[in-house]
Amino acid sequence: MAASFARKALVVRIDEVRYAADFSNAFIVPPGDMLGAAIAQWLDMAGLFRSVSQPGTQTPGSQVLEATVTELYGDFRSGPGQPP
Repeated sequence: MAASFARKALVVRIDEVRYAADFSNAFIVPPGDMLGAAIAQWLDMAGLFRSVSQPGTQTPGSQVLEATVTELYGDFRSGPGQPP
């Protein structure tokens, strides 16, 4: 997870040109941890590998997947029929 997107607070798009930090809503866990766990779970369930370790474990492996997430988006503009 890129450092600028590793915090819990959300940055939301509020109109066509404005973004704002939303400190009243936040991720329960840092997004990098959440995405890493979800990717590992998906890889494990896909059955492509004999075993899949969760991020942060010290289990040695013959292959390592490193992923970099640079941006997460949430569009909270009101749409047709949605309250502002």
